[in-house]
Amino acid sequence: MTATKVVFIVLVVIAVLFVVLAVWGSENAKAPKPEPKNFNSSSYPGFDSLNTMLAPFGPKFQAKDMQPPLTSFNLSTTAHYQEHVLPDSSNKFRQAKFTVQTVQGKRCAHVVYTPSGNPPVNLKNKQDSDDDTKHLNQFTLTILEGGGALTVDRTSSVGGPCEVTLQ
Repeated sequence: MTATKVVFIVLVVIAVLFVVLAVWGSENAKAPKPEPKNFNSSSYPGFDSLNTMLAPFGPKFQAKDMQPPLTSFNLSTTAHYQEHVLPDSSNKFRQAKFTVQTVQGKRCAHVVYTPSGNPPVNLKNKQDSDDDTKHLNQFTLTILEGGGALTVDRTSSVGGPCEVTLQ
């Protein structure tokens, strides 16, 4: 058998395999996909870390997106901040990355984002800085297009200076 015949036979086998796999794949694609119901990211440990990992690539939440527009919350002088998060119809999701001071292995502050209206079924009604336990001095919240409220509170059991900064 010549080299040309061997190459031709190999190409025919590859072509047949390609057609078989394409037909098999198209049949599997027709199967109905289950709809997500009551998705909770805590049920999927990799979801929150994926959200944190992809945060730099999504639209960034900025101080101008809040009323009043603050980038830093000094909780040494004021123990509670309540911010109004403005809606942004051009971005369905925005990533808000915060840093927080730590004292003796504990965060000095607690931050909660509550969206306006009803969030999509695959997101929680509230996002909490305590949900991210892997990164002690930073966390990321996903801000929805409808806006909402951002609450920043001092953790009473942690003393010393305390500041939360929007990155």
